[in-house]
Amino acid sequence: MSRNGSETRRILWALLITVLAALAMGQVAAAQELRGVVGKDREHVVAPGEDLYHLAVGFGLALEHLAFANGLGTSSTWVAAGTHLRVPGRRVLPGNPPAEGLVVNLPERGVFLFRQGRFKKFFPLAIGQPGGFATPQGSFTLTSRVVNPTWLPPEWAGLGEIAVPAGPGNPLGDRWMGLSLPGIGFHSTTSPMSIGQAVSHGCMRMYPASAQELFEEVRVGMPVRIEYETAKVGYDPQTGEFCLAAFPDVYGQADPRWQAAQALEEVGLAGLWSDSDLDRRSRPTGVARPILQADAQIKVAGIPLDMEFPALLLGDTLWASSELPRALGLEVSWDGRSRQVEVRRAGRVLSLRVGSQEVLPSPAPPRGEKVGEFEGSWHYQGTARMVGGRALLPVRLLLDTFAIPFRWEASERVLEIEG
Repeated sequence: MSRNGSETRRILWALLITVLAALAMGQVAAAQELRGVVGKDREHVVAPGEDLYHLAVGFGLALEHLAFANGLGTSSTWVAAGTHLRVPGRRVLPGNPPAEGLVVNLPERGVFLFRQGRFKKFFPLAIGQPGGFATPQGSFTLTSRVVNPTWLPPEWAGLGEIAVPAGPGNPLGDRWMGLSLPGIGFHSTTSPMSIGQAVSHGCMRMYPASAQELFEEVRVGMPVRIEYETAKVGYDPQTGEFCLAAFPDVYGQADPRWQAAQALEEVGLAGLWSDSDLDRRSRPTGVARPILQADAQIKVAGIPLDMEFPALLLGDTLWASSELPRALGLEVSWDGRSRQVEVRRAGRVLSLRVGSQEVLPSPAPPRGEKVGEFEGSWHYQGTARMVGGRALLPVRLLLDTFAIPFRWEASERVLEIEG
């Protein structure tokens, strides 16, 4: 890190940005859509002579990533030959990522690179120590790229007014990528075994090869978001699985169990698991584990319906997006202010309000009942469910309302709708 002003000013500035960023993130979290899940886990059988550190480097991870995923300690690199290791290559992506830029998740000990609107790569990091040297959170900009940087030791180093040139004695290594927050950035390191730990004085250390690779991908002016998520929920379109990943609360800011419940609430999947089951699923292993399989299939006239968002069987209710009624030739409208979906055809109206069974203008009867005739239409009511930023409709109520014949094959989890 370079020295700019007193260490006290740096810490106070970092704390202010952290608080403001946390407030801003809290205000927009509820608007986030369902995140993607990328990559795959794999299994590795440890060969004689292999250790956790070198295995982690080879897999593009930190030792901590392997240790947390396999319930191992982090104080030693030793692992017995023949041990079956889970290699956590599956990642829940950040919410609302930039088209071009970086997103750091501190509890995950890593940074996500996005290029041309797509996730490109995950790099492991070492982060700041808990307390006064914690890595600041917030939204920043990349302001510098330096090969073979000179290190100007800050006050905490106790080295006085000297400049440390590039070389083996320079803790910045051979690459520096500085942020708009003075003294904070990504850099290579002369202590690569520290990657994955919370040991720096605020900067984000990288393996030398990783720093060189990232250096070629970033440009001055790129946005860099540093956030703190101990639990994330996403959807893997390749497998049809909703996944939950939880990470150790390194700074004591957000209990993984609490943040898992919040993440499930935000995407509309709260209340599907018991407290004890959620406790088990939110253990901070860093593994993106499946929590729900979207494996129900809908066929219309014998042809599988290809929907962008999957049908979900939650309990005994099958839910589907507005893609289904549109495929059946029904008229669909959405009122974002009232959070209400209306489906219409031939004088029948089905009103579905997110989180409510209320129907206007008539009094609200029990869920799913016909509420009477008005303005020449039969009006039915029900509730919709918001999942991943999309309103899902109860399929059985939808089909019954419009008298559409269907057959449910429970063993195959297939809904056959007549064309």
